[in-house]
Amino acid sequence: MKKANLLFLNILLIIGSVLGGYYFGHKGYLIDIKKSPVSISIENKTPNLDVNADFSQFWQVWDEVNQRHISKPLNSQDLVQGAIKGMVKAIGDPYTMYLEPRDNSSNDQMLRGEYEGIGAELTMKDEIVTVVSPFDSSPAKDAGIRPGDKILSVDGKTTVGEELYDVVQRIKGPADSKVLLTIARESKDAPFDVEITRGNISLDTVTFKIKDDNTAYMRISRFGEKTNEEWDKAVREIIINNPNVSSIVLDLRGNPGGYLNSAVHVASEFIPNGVVVREEFYDGKKNQLNVDHKGQFINKKLVVLIDGGSASASEIMAGALKERVKAILVGTKSFGKGTVQEPIDYPNGSGLNLTIAKWLTPEGFWVHGVGIEPDTLVELTDEQLANQDDKQLEKAMELVK
Repeated sequence: MKKANLLFLNILLIIGSVLGGYYFGHKGYLIDIKKSPVSISIENKTPNLDVNADFSQFWQVWDEVNQRHISKPLNSQDLVQGAIKGMVKAIGDPYTMYLEPRDNSSNDQMLRGEYEGIGAELTMKDEIVTVVSPFDSSPAKDAGIRPGDKILSVDGKTTVGEELYDVVQRIKGPADSKVLLTIARESKDAPFDVEITRGNISLDTVTFKIKDDNTAYMRISRFGEKTNEEWDKAVREIIINNPNVSSIVLDLRGNPGGYLNSAVHVASEFIPNGVVVREEFYDGKKNQLNVDHKGQFINKKLVVLIDGGSASASEIMAGALKERVKAILVGTKSFGKGTVQEPIDYPNGSGLNLTIAKWLTPEGFWVHGVGIEPDTLVELTDEQLANQDDKQLEKAMELVK
């Protein structure tokens, strides 16, 4: 009897071991699907954050597509990248963007002013890829691209539903190659095609001319890495060679922004002391950036040109000059971007441009979504633009006298 009981117990142990091995092996296989080949772990999904989110459906979908999709085995890294991009897009902020390694490698090139392409700042506006501004002397500007143009397709392929950086990658390309853009423009009844020959984009951000003995025309195309150095050099040349200059026309049209410290540096040339721009951060912290040096153009009469391509740091600076030194703004309403993005780089070469703060004028005006209205409205017609008949600059020269 004891032998029979012992035999029965051994049989139960064998059956239990087989079933247990199958059960845990199967579960382990499912977990491996989630982990391989990118070592995904569901532990500590939201460290240091009090987030009330149910991830169960995410893992259910993950299992379904990996086990049952007709194209399996799927590339798990592609799924992870897509999930991250979808999460960031769900924020609804066109300036917060996740950049895959292939995109992020050239993310700073435009600020350095050295890359190959058409030379234009683009953004996503109303879910359509939109030109903030073509750069001075760029292939885009030479081809007639203007601020506010909507890019509907690239080389015949629609941009609808695409991410901004995917469109940018298709527009960029080797110098001397061609790209065909289909453009929608508010002043045109129907979309039209523009063929652009790409070039090597190397930009000086500061240029100037002496318009008469008393007025200096100074243009800043963007606030890049070399802007402070270029600005200081231009100021020295004006002071040394044209000591009678008593008024400045500062052209910020088509300036899409860039480094805030450069905007503060330029504004300090005109503002004697105190605040240039205010910042409000995601954690409630507030900060203000003040004048950073003793300016050479304090008390000189100042007119600032702006338009729909003046964005971010350039319109913040225009607002500061208006509020602090009563600068006269001439042109059309600025773009309306008043948020700060922090670039975050990850070990795999990807990156995140994360909106972390607001930029406000010294008096606390937030330009985001509304822009800055000029004191003197001067619009340019298509015919005037084609003929380089710059009525805005003419008005500025008249007002600065």
